[in-house]
Amino acid sequence: MTENTTTTTYPVVTRLDVGFDMVEDRLIAHLHTVADGTRVVLITRRLMRLLLDHHAALLRRTSETAARAPAGQRDEVLRMEHVGALSTVSANGVPPVTNAAAGTPPAVWLAREVQFRVEGAAIIIGFMGQRRDTGAEKRPVNEPIGAMTLNRADAHRILAMLAKRSKDADWGLEHHAPWLTEAGVEGQQAIN
Repeated sequence: MTENTTTTTYPVVTRLDVGFDMVEDRLIAHLHTVADGTRVVLITRRLMRLLLDHHAALLRRTSETAARAPAGQRDEVLRMEHVGALSTVSANGVPPVTNAAAGTPPAVWLAREVQFRVEGAAIIIGFMGQRRDTGAEKRPVNEPIGAMTLNRADAHRILAMLAKRSKDADWGLEHHAPWLTEAGVEGQQAIN
């Protein structure tokens, strides 16, 4: 899990759908990209734990409102921000998605790293990994899979969705942020 200070070029993700594969014990993310169609990304429990922890910490660290609050009330401020984000619909329109040719299955990747970057008010989350449907000799160690550029509200929605999917998978990863897991927040409806 890194905060990226160098520039990496990623395919632009316009939509994220997440499910769970019980046989593989992996979350399955479908990254819908502008130019490369859908990319299926396998996310391990270990990587998801790191992603949730880092994502929640980044939202906490970049909250100007929480920074101005007394230390003992910062989690409550973040909880209110989180609940507010989940109670509103995203204002961002989803650009059209270019899919792979009909009948062509999407590329499958194993996520090996997630990079976070803050640019102004935007939070960028980029997935790096190995393509699974090519020979090992052709597979680089890590290459860009896709990245999402999110405003704070959408970053909260993505965090809630990933936390819910991890909970649905019974992975026991609920302890990543006190402001996210206390009563009243867990019951909020996350985006799908």
